Amino acid sequence: NGRVPVSAGLGNRIRTARRDAGMSQGQLATALNTTQSAISLYEAGQRSVGIDILLSVARILNRPLHYFLGEDGDMLYVKDSEIADLIAELEQHPEDLDLLNRIFRAAHSIKGNSGMFGFTAVGQFTHKMETLLDQLRNGQLSVTPVIADILLRSTDCLKLLIDAAHGGSAPDDSTITHLESELAAASGEAPKTDGSAAKSGLGSDPASAGQAQRRF
Repeated sequence: NGRVPVSAGLGNRIRTARRDAGMSQGQLATALNTTQSAISLYEAGQRSVGIDILLSVARILNRPLHYFLGEDGDMLYVKDSEIADLIAELEQHPEDLDLLNRIFRAAHSIKGNSGMFGFTAVGQFTHKMETLLDQLRNGQLSVTPVIADILLRSTDCLKLLIDAAHGGSAPDDSTITHLESELAAASGEAPKTDGSAAKSGLGSDPASAGQAQRRF
């Protein structure tokens, strides 16, 4: 599991939420099955907090996880929104390399930060997007309406995964698998054996495949 970096800001947010909930350090320690000294160190910003512990703190103190993560947690949402806006712009300017590079950097930031927090599902899904984006920005593939649509829907799914990492409801597994297959097919990767790539219309339908063809 990932760990949230030591910071006075995180400690202050834990202390504030605990006091707002009317709990003592000892009561929170008991609820977390840890020691009061550990809670004291968390609140003093002198010990890093595992993301699993922080999820429990958020549940016990009835606060969303992003409240504790602060700007680092909010950044995942900001970057996801930024990607969606940039992809919408890319649809109008498919040859704009600067836009592609900005989208790739935003996706890379999400993957890096999700890894730091231990948000494995977010990181793995973003990696799939990053693979396709890297091929687009390197000129191996062209931006087509089909690819832009896949990326936009993937961005929507990514937001749901970020929500789930923050304690919200997880998206349907079949939705994730289907989009991962579409991303892989658009990237020219071998389709999965479950046949989900065929359902996407990429890699099985000549017209769709032609739209995503490589440039050599």
